[in-house]
Amino acid sequence: MSTENQNRSINAKDNAKIVAAISGDYARIKIDALNFGALPAADSEKARLEELVKELNRQLQQAPPEKKEEAEAVAVMTQDLVTKAAAEKPNPTLLKITAEGMKEAAAALAGVIPTAIQIVKDIADLVLGMGR
Repeated sequence: MSTENQNRSINAKDNAKIVAAISGDYARIKIDALNFGALPAADSEKARLEELVKELNRQLQQAPPEKKEEAEAVAVMTQDLVTKAAAEKPNPTLLKITAEGMKEAAAALAGVIPTAIQIVKDIADLVLGMGR
């Protein structure tokens, strides 16, 4: 296996950035600066969501290189879900589809990051329940 460093970043709406880097044995995935303030939710829900996303970041950083793409998919879909939920008029159908895709992506990490599935489910449930 090569220990060559590789970096890739995706700039998303609201100045958020998803960074994927491979260095040595592990992939590092990080979601930066999500716009939780724009979400249609109580402050306690926003704080819980931020806490869950931070925990997901910590867990995704444990992904080995062979699961980098799966970890990156979870990170990108998490960013996408929060961005869509923060829209002026969120589309419930798009939110549900994105949440389901996020859960499927996390399931691909079950063998290496089993806690990611529950964290992603909690994020999806929280976002889908906002504004109700």
